[in-house]
Amino acid sequence: MKLKIVVIDFEAPRWLRRTFAVAAPAVAILATGVVLASPPKQWATNDPLTATDLNALNVISVNGVKYSVGATHYCGTGPSMTDGLFSFQGKTGYPAAKAMCQQSLGCNSSPTAHMCDSVEITRSMQLGDAVPNNAWYSVPLQATIPGSFITDDCTGWAYNVSGDYGPVLLASHPAEGNCSVARPVSCCD
Repeated sequence: MKLKIVVIDFEAPRWLRRTFAVAAPAVAILATGVVLASPPKQWATNDPLTATDLNALNVISVNGVKYSVGATHYCGTGPSMTDGLFSFQGKTGYPAAKAMCQQSLGCNSSPTAHMCDSVEITRSMQLGDAVPNNAWYSVPLQATIPGSFITDDCTGWAYNVSGDYGPVLLASHPAEGNCSVARPVSCCD
């Protein structure tokens, strides 16, 4: 029995291999730039608008947790008072604040409700919302309220010792609240 094996070796010329080695990454970078730089959806008259389109504009979702973004404002307070050590439904810190706000009747138990931050409180006051006096809200990771102590969200809403401070509104102006005192949580959506 005879077995004949034929091997055909195709080799691209060196100039073609070099061109491909340079061009392929450049094309990949260009394609990525086009995808990332593509503008948001532009609506035209009579374009159909779906619930998915609307929800994509105002809600982010990370690991199944939804959070409203955009022009959100005050909608209520959490269902219970808390000192600076937030704990609710087995969660602590910032996740506990979100869970409290998701149970807020004033926010219609919205899954996107969350603890208000300073920008949302300011927006709410400009809109004439009746924001609560002496309720917790959140500030950038650390803020100094003029003429007061450093306010750091009671060390991430995980600390309830006197001498640490979190942001509250007193008579419609920002102030520091002692983390050892129980207060409601301001919620926005």
